[in-house]
Amino acid sequence: MDEAFLEKSAVSEQEKNFSLKPHVKDPREIFELFRSSEGYKREERNFFEGKKFDLLVTPAEKQETLESSSVNIEQQLANFISDDIIFTYDASYLKGIRLDDGSITDEPFDRVKAYLEFRQKIKDGNNVRQGSTVQNQDYIEAQDMKRRLLHNRAADTLVQYGFAPNQKLGRILIEAIAGGLKSKGQKRNPTEFETIVRRLGGRA
Repeated sequence: MDEAFLEKSAVSEQEKNFSLKPHVKDPREIFELFRSSEGYKREERNFFEGKKFDLLVTPAEKQETLESSSVNIEQQLANFISDDIIFTYDASYLKGIRLDDGSITDEPFDRVKAYLEFRQKIKDGNNVRQGSTVQNQDYIEAQDMKRRLLHNRAADTLVQYGFAPNQKLGRILIEAIAGGLKSKGQKRNPTEFETIVRRLGGRA
């Protein structure tokens, strides 16, 4: 069979699979879909295998335990965003949030924006310093500490406003917003994605 035909068929199949994936803009919808995915259910089975719970423990409490205590849940979420959905960040979902007193806030957007801008600043600075053998280690560590602080603060704000269940999964959601967890079929930077995966559970 013609090699060009086989290659074209493979590309067509990839495009078909890509088009069939759910297209998500609302960050909250990511977790709704994630919790019904095979990866999540598999992690749930593995995590609770052999564990016994009081009859008074509710499904919501078990879900919270899984999502906060499983060492693999971050990886599962990253894989889900990369492989199973098409997530396109729409900043409007993080803006104009009405509070109980009737006021409106953009705090989730502002916190995420502050982190992403600072991260880009560090990246731009690293590009400028490439090739230089002189590095101020104290400065680098201070920048990295501030980056992690802004990342955690943004993740905590997403939790506060109901976009993520906890800080560690909020951090993964922010990486998706930043474009570090592109869906298969979309352009992405593999090196950055692999770096994120390596850092899961660490200092990413």
